[in-house]
Amino acid sequence: MKILDFSVILSARWGLAWLPVVVLFACTKPGSDEEKTAEAVTTPADLVILTPEQAKTLGLQTGPFDTTTLRDEVLANGVVDVPPMYLASVSLPIGGYVRSIRKLPGSPVAKGETLLTLESMEFIQMQQDYLQAHSHLTFQQQELQRQTTLNAEEVGARRRLEQAQAEVTNTQALVRGLEAKFRLLGASLEAIRSGKLNSTLSVKAPLAGNVQHINVTLGKTVGPTDVLVELIGTAHKHLELKVFEKDAFKIQNGQKLLLVSPQFGAKPAVGSVFLVGKTLEGEAKTLNIHGHLSDPAVERRLVPGMYVAVKIQTGSRQAQTVPEEAIVSEGEARFIFVQEKPLRFRKILVKLGQTEGGQTEVFPQKPVDGKAIVRKGAYLMQASTQEAEEE
Repeated sequence: MKILDFSVILSARWGLAWLPVVVLFACTKPGSDEEKTAEAVTTPADLVILTPEQAKTLGLQTGPFDTTTLRDEVLANGVVDVPPMYLASVSLPIGGYVRSIRKLPGSPVAKGETLLTLESMEFIQMQQDYLQAHSHLTFQQQELQRQTTLNAEEVGARRRLEQAQAEVTNTQALVRGLEAKFRLLGASLEAIRSGKLNSTLSVKAPLAGNVQHINVTLGKTVGPTDVLVELIGTAHKHLELKVFEKDAFKIQNGQKLLLVSPQFGAKPAVGSVFLVGKTLEGEAKTLNIHGHLSDPAVERRLVPGMYVAVKIQTGSRQAQTVPEEAIVSEGEARFIFVQEKPLRFRKILVKLGQTEGGQTEVFPQKPVDGKAIVRKGAYLMQASTQEAEEE
């Protein structure tokens, strides 16, 4: 039989005081009396027995399991998006060719700011038609007044009065129609009425935001149906999320969500569920979730199209937990040390649940019957036993 005293190992590796731990190893042939004696006295691999001095040196602290209120969470992922009312496809209801481009993709723009300009022969013709119609209207209104006076004096024919009224009405409709078109194009009526014909039209931003795409080049001929510039507003951004079918029934409006991202630091960004879809979509059977963030400063830092992963808090429950430092590892397995008697501990396999606030939910794979556990010092205890076994 080989006897190893690895108190030297502990003091050299961790700077601990003298810690006498003795492990017995059989070194005789199988079936010998000496091996049987060793089997009779060797401590099982999952059992650790310490002296008071050893426990003190390890800084061992024991105590009961904790009962912690854990929040039930559903994981969801998706992207940062902008609602349709904050997206703009900019065009002009008139043909022309591109004279100048004032912005680049990604440029910030203010509402009403010029994005590009067009030269349009059609616009010139509209101004000419308007000035002629406006001039005719003035003459026709004068003629209507004259015919009204003559009719009152029973001098003129009533047919001429009615004809004058019809001409005024028709010309007024033409003038008002052209004025509405000019307003739609953003042209100045005052400038047109002054007789200053202009061939250039400015294409302006309908909202504040950023230029997403510019779909034209200098000199390109465009029509009324062509999308010239695409804008994306910055006034509102939201989270378009998806959850799988198994969790869909848990999601409700108003539930708290946490967005965890390195760019926001250690503290997660907080928001809430704003809208919940009513149908499962796609082959993956996912439910669409619309979420809003609570902090406008955080929202401004989001970039449309950015991938996000969030936790949606769907409720809370009481769980049996231990401090994270009470859990030790062996490969993929996780263990805790349960105190059977004073200074006598057994290593128990556990399955892990949710971790929150330094506490981890555990499911012991053997009955523990309310026994105390090693809350502090478990890592050193595990490391010392592994070192001894290797020796």
